[in-house]
Amino acid sequence: LLLAAPTCDQIVCGLDKQQQQFLLPVDLPPLKALLDATITAFVTTTNTRLANISPRQYAEFVEFLGRARDAFNLLKPDGPTQFRNLVGYLCHSYRGKRKLVALLNERFNS
Repeated sequence: LLLAAPTCDQIVCGLDKQQQQFLLPVDLPPLKALLDATITAFVTTTNTRLANISPRQYAEFVEFLGRARDAFNLLKPDGPTQFRNLVGYLCHSYRGKRKLVALLNERFNS
């Protein structure tokens, strides 16, 4: 179940008109480069975390990815696609951890 991308109203929720005029779009410079670097760091951190994960930590990791999915959906126009690609990569790379792959598929690919 993938959540729909939030609307602009949801993103600026709680800000008055004067505050909204100072918001920068995250898909344009200078924030685009920062956001791309952040996503790359997240993917690297995710791989590092999975290298040392035990089966007892799988559920917590899937919850962590659920929160990351929300951020991907909120911040990037192609965020849902990028997140699906990340989950696909994780399922392929860690296919030896069958229980983890099953949890990822159940949560993100149904």
